[in-house]
Amino acid sequence: MQHEKQKPKLSTRAQIEKLKEKGIKFNAISEQDASSFLENRNYYYRVASFRKNFAKVAGLGYDI
Repeated sequence: MQHEKQKPKLSTRAQIEKLKEKGIKFNAISEQDASSFLENRNYYYRVASFRKNFAKVAGLGYDI
C-alpha cells in the first residue's frame, strides 16, 4: 500500500488564515473564538472515520 503525501500540520493561526483565503468570513464568531475552538475541540478522527464509507476517485478525493 502506497502512503499518500502528508500535508504539513498548520498552526491555529495558519488554519484561520487558510479559511480566510478560501472566503470564510468571521461574522458569527470572532477569529479569536474560532482559534480557541480549533485548539480545544478536534473532530478529525470522528469525521475521518466516515471516509472509509466512500470510494476514492483518483485525483479528486472521495465520491460522496
